[in-house]
Amino acid sequence: MDISPRATRLSRSTKKTEEEFSHKAPNQRKGEYHWFHTGDIGLVTLDGRLKLIDRKKNLVKLKGGEYIAVEAMEAVYGTSIYVDAKTGGIMCHGDGDMDKPVAMFQGNIHNIKAWATDNGITEEDPVALCADERVVKMVLADMLKIGKGSDSVAKNELLCAIAIIPGTGSAVFPGDCTSPWTPENGFLTASNKIDRNAIKHGKSQGDQTSASFLEVLQPLRVKSGAPVGSQV
Repeated sequence: MDISPRATRLSRSTKKTEEEFSHKAPNQRKGEYHWFHTGDIGLVTLDGRLKLIDRKKNLVKLKGGEYIAVEAMEAVYGTSIYVDAKTGGIMCHGDGDMDKPVAMFQGNIHNIKAWATDNGITEEDPVALCADERVVKMVLADMLKIGKGSDSVAKNELLCAIAIIPGTGSAVFPGDCTSPWTPENGFLTASNKIDRNAIKHGKSQGDQTSASFLEVLQPLRVKSGAPVGSQV
């Protein structure tokens, strides 16, 4: 029996509603959605107010229905000597159109240049070096080695593609797709955590919107099985 795309979307929508809304107590009957699971961790203060203090593990569902924990992945892959935490670190990404996760990260240019020199690559320009297929292949292999050697990374959390950001662009708003990630250009929060939405879609400030890294992310998504032109 053929199932229409609309019916499939409705089925997924219903399932998502049931996952994110609770019908458990104090909702006594199924179909009563009084409580919404935001994924935040809260603390009730002494004066009875709710204070948000943290986020639960950030889980993302891939095309095959498997979940990946992107924040836990970032903690592991971020230990690579080719990732520069000082300029923003790493952002792992997956979504429902993708078969496997991918990652964008700020490259540690010093270590990348050292490897390139040792392997007969004379390129000095950071932008060209980070785009060099030999460099990308080497760094991906390094990350896969790290992932396979970690108890915290599941098989479905092994990266299938990466993009290395050279960090040569502006560190202040609005930045560009070669920029480091900083609070000043909006790609990091004030507490120096990556702002996923800003990195993917830009961030509004007054009548301006910052650059986005969507043009970097989209080719990685396609490599992971996402349809060309699909939306993040």
